[in-house]
Amino acid sequence: MVLAEEPADPGHAGDLGTRGTSEVLLEMARLTAGPLEMVEVLQRIARFARRVFRADGSAIFLYDAPSRTITPAAVACEKGEDAVVEEGIALRLREDSVFAKALGAPGVFTLAGAQLLHRDILDLSGPGAWRMVPLRADAGTLGLLVLTNRHYQGPREHDPGELLSAVASLAAVIIAKARLIDHLERSEAKYRNLTENASDIVFSLDTGGRFTFLSSRVREVLGYTAEELMGTYFSGIVTPESWRETTALVRRALAEGQDFLAYRWEALHQGGNRVTLDVSASILRVHGEFQGQQGIARDMTESERLAKELARRDRDLQVSQARQSELRDYLALVTQVQEEERRRIARELHDDTSQALV
Repeated sequence: MVLAEEPADPGHAGDLGTRGTSEVLLEMARLTAGPLEMVEVLQRIARFARRVFRADGSAIFLYDAPSRTITPAAVACEKGEDAVVEEGIALRLREDSVFAKALGAPGVFTLAGAQLLHRDILDLSGPGAWRMVPLRADAGTLGLLVLTNRHYQGPREHDPGELLSAVASLAAVIIAKARLIDHLERSEAKYRNLTENASDIVFSLDTGGRFTFLSSRVREVLGYTAEELMGTYFSGIVTPESWRETTALVRRALAEGQDFLAYRWEALHQGGNRVTLDVSASILRVHGEFQGQQGIARDMTESERLAKELARRDRDLQVSQARQSELRDYLALVTQVQEEERRRIARELHDDTSQALV
């Protein structure tokens, strides 16, 4: 959590009674515009609320509906980081708790003349008042914007209750947008990590067959960097036959309403040699209109080389087995001849011996 103190700026804060709601909201929108991380957006809102409403302290608590917990996410006060007693602690809400009542309030919920509650997670001020307003957006209740004042004396002529509600409403919209951007960035980072570490080439093509995305694996397989091929037609890296076969398959898939197709590319490595790629692709449609395709291309060159080597060895084995069979037949014949010769010699010896005895 980033905790910092932004001193009050009298030139900007002014008297709440003389500042229009639109002026305050425009300033808040300006302060939270731009590519900011979620934590910085929350911190800027907390600092802005403290300054505009001249509060002793302000905080943003984020609410998680499934777990019924609330967590301090940003703080602006004199104590700065010392205001957070324990970082990242989530407080489980009871139905009768002050936070639960504030989350369900239609507008500003004020707790006057009380010590700051839940001092085990946050310590903004001593005795005084809390003003809490729920942060609501289309996504539901996101949390609470809390202001603390040690010397709050109740509503006055220019009480900022309506302005505080307006600021909270805008804050909820800004936080919801920041959450969405944060979620998209995390998803994109996760997807990119998966694609960049994949053993296959991950790619996407537009309707004309131009590359709109390529994973870095393409360099290891084809010798080109992803940047070199981005925006180029895939016909530049495959044989004319592969180009014609692929475009014909895509046209047929579109005509028949297919979503998935498989084909083979005979690709050309930057060094000149051919690389066989097996491609599995899916058709991209938006509102039924063809927008291109995305897929993975697997290098089959080594697999084909191994298959050919296995086939060659299988042929060699068959030849060897045939030769072994011939050799066995030959050995059997030799053995038979030897046996017959042995019997012939034995007979001759027997006859010669018999004659000598006579």
